[in-house]
Amino acid sequence: MSAISDMFAEGEFKLPIKLTEEEITERQAQYFSNLRKIGAEDVKLADAKVTHKEQVDPIRKENQRLYAQIEEGVEHKMVLAMEVIDEEKGTVDYVNDDGAILHTRFMTPSERQQYKIKFGRRKKELSDNQF
Repeated sequence: MSAISDMFAEGEFKLPIKLTEEEITERQAQYFSNLRKIGAEDVKLADAKVTHKEQVDPIRKENQRLYAQIEEGVEHKMVLAMEVIDEEKGTVDYVNDDGAILHTRFMTPSERQQYKIKFGRRKKELSDNQF
């Protein structure tokens, strides 16, 4: 073998080959076509994200509410009740029409300082059944 034959290799190589004007025009057309397709797909994706968000957000809010109820072990509801103050015990009882106590809590400092009972509240009598 000669020294010259050692300098040559035969095979496929990736080399820069100059494009013709026709090839450049074809590539530009394909490029802009691809851009339009990408734009259309981006719009579809954005619409899908909006739809997904509209469907998932109410479910997430519901789960937050349920989780809070599970953690606290209570559900907060609007109920018709009478607020009864027991100054001796320092509590406020919420009583339904049947006289059953629905909830009891300690009086707040501002409630303890009040001299007059607010309208709609009654002082707890000795008998639990009297209002």
